[in-house]
Amino acid sequence: MSDADRLYWWDGSNEVIIDNETDRWLKSLADRHKKLLDKAQQENDNNNTEFTPRFVKLIHETDEFYKRIMPFQTMFYEFIEHSKQKEYLAAALLLQELADENKSSGKVIEHCKGPWDLCVRKVTFNPGRLRIKRYLAVMANKKLRRKYFDF
Repeated sequence: MSDADRLYWWDGSNEVIIDNETDRWLKSLADRHKKLLDKAQQENDNNNTEFTPRFVKLIHETDEFYKRIMPFQTMFYEFIEHSKQKEYLAAALLLQELADENKSSGKVIEHCKGPWDLCVRKVTFNPGRLRIKRYLAVMANKKLRRKYFDF
């Protein structure tokens, strides 16, 4: 496990170090998030379905495809609580984009049959799946999310 896999526990100390590659990735995600702010608000305003069922569906579909990918409980309830704020709407939209983009590299997860702990590490730790897990960890870590995403 690398520090990139422990982003949820980052607190600004040297316990979890954000390396240059992870820093560049997070900054690129933050740029994408900023570009999605207005689009997310417009889509939410034009959508007849409330945010909560759409968000639950997104999480369910992501978990179904990538297996064992769930948001942290505190993150989930915070997103539900702030479902009218465009920062949260854009973060959910970015999660959807990441889930879609990483499907080809995450598809290998389909080869995991039987007990999860017996699956080959190459399958459970594939790049697509790890990107989704890491993104959710950043969204759950308020301090880290503020540092990169300003909310």
